[in-house]
Amino acid sequence: MALTTEEERKRLREKGLYASEKCDNCLKPIMEPVRYIGRGASKKETWCSSCATGTDMAHVLNPEEKTETEESVMATKEKKSAEKKEKKEKILGVFREGTPMGDLASALEDEKPHKLEPILIGIRKTYKLADGWRGIGPLKSTGEKKGLYGVILDKEKGTIQIKLGKVSKKAPVAKAPAETSAKKKAASKVNGKEQEEVTSKQQVAVERLVRGTLKNGKDWTRNKLIEYLQKEHEIEPKRAQHALAEEIRKGGISEEGGTLSLT
Repeated sequence: MALTTEEERKRLREKGLYASEKCDNCLKPIMEPVRYIGRGASKKETWCSSCATGTDMAHVLNPEEKTETEESVMATKEKKSAEKKEKKEKILGVFREGTPMGDLASALEDEKPHKLEPILIGIRKTYKLADGWRGIGPLKSTGEKKGLYGVILDKEKGTIQIKLGKVSKKAPVAKAPAETSAKKKAASKVNGKEQEEVTSKQQVAVERLVRGTLKNGKDWTRNKLIEYLQKEHEIEPKRAQHALAEEIRKGGISEEGGTLSLT
């Protein structure tokens, strides 16, 4: 049986502890209520519980003092708990922070109506997105698919609002009332169909989006392009058709055999 040295006892006293013996195997002070004798090759050594059984019993004397193994287990549990918490704290349950969709969801998660354009302009500027980026399509489809929330668009006021909870896919969407005679819709002819007139800024943004979409190299046709813009960017078919016709007229886009391409 090995005895602790004066230096070892001094260090223990500084912590309010005392031990007169130490393990013959690991040479650490025995701070446990038990010791194991008759150990080692000589069968005359005294061992601590860690060396004799692989179990540290120091916590029996001082339950507040965690062993290195216990601390490791606790750290692992805390890490897993933090990871689960982080996963649960995704914006609206699905969107990551620091992304365009995350910023859009974060601006709307208070369930209050917000002016849509200022939010979109800020996100486009932050992430250097195309002027036509909106993100409304993915926002709506994700909420409906997962049953987490519904999106309410008020075209008259130019606002957007989220309502948490599962909603019907046929939930009413606020629409602008019919315009009075003082605000009659101006129309232009595009391929024999009436096209609602839009402001110059909006038109330019849609035309840029049309050109940007064609850059990805897919075999775009008129119908595919218009359907894509409606689904992913909430661009009305008539507006997309008008923008496409303008680009063809200006010579920025050509159409051969039904396939569109940049010139």
